[in-house]
Amino acid sequence: MAKQEKPQDPAASKKKLDDASHKGHRLRVKEKFLQKGLDPFYPHEVLELLLFFAVPYKDTNPLAHRLIEQFGSLSGVFDAPVEDLEKVLGSTRHVATLCKLIPEMARVYLDDKQSKEVLLEDTESIGNWLIRKFIGRKNEVVILTLTDSQYRIVFCDVVSEGDLDSVALPVRRIMELVVRYHAAHVVLAHNHPSGNSLPSRGDIQATRELCRALASLHMSLEDHFIITENQYLSLAEQGLLEHILSAFD
Repeated sequence: MAKQEKPQDPAASKKKLDDASHKGHRLRVKEKFLQKGLDPFYPHEVLELLLFFAVPYKDTNPLAHRLIEQFGSLSGVFDAPVEDLEKVLGSTRHVATLCKLIPEMARVYLDDKQSKEVLLEDTESIGNWLIRKFIGRKNEVVILTLTDSQYRIVFCDVVSEGDLDSVALPVRRIMELVVRYHAAHVVLAHNHPSGNSLPSRGDIQATRELCRALASLHMSLEDHFIITENQYLSLAEQGLLEHILSAFD
């Protein structure tokens, strides 16, 4: 007797077709990126492509739309707190982690690509260099940059991290690094995540303490920068550093 074939499950058949169609869509989107880059992509399409690597086997377009609607822009998504990202319908810890990785990766990429090419000879070159160092940072951090007599970088790294609105200045550690690297020029920078670039009383006092310590080595602070999202304020340009240094003449 001939064996009867089982009737196909319509739902299962539809799922196979949907999976095949979605797989084809992902391949087309990836190929579009490889051929043309991200220029022809809308913001939600950029995010949709990125989410391919955190959300397997599902259409990431609706989630991309929801994330941008919730946080206002592509950069808003990447800057959002992990807990808020996870609350969006369809999001997961993997999605939140990937989104938070982007600004951090951008900073590391720029640092690596340009670290051997930069000469910090003037306020503009130093300020633009430092802005990139603070990409993706949500807490206040202090970054120390040391250069040799030819303004080549011999050290540049975070020396202290605080919270959203304050950070301690580790004067002793800075002095140790200045001596260790035989620095000729010392540049200090810290960020204001609030977006207000004006120096606080604490900023001025911390700068004064570092200047006093450097004076013991017969050195002076080249500049202290306050960094906001896309801007910098130079205490030297504002005349504040000259006023502080005059006390040690």
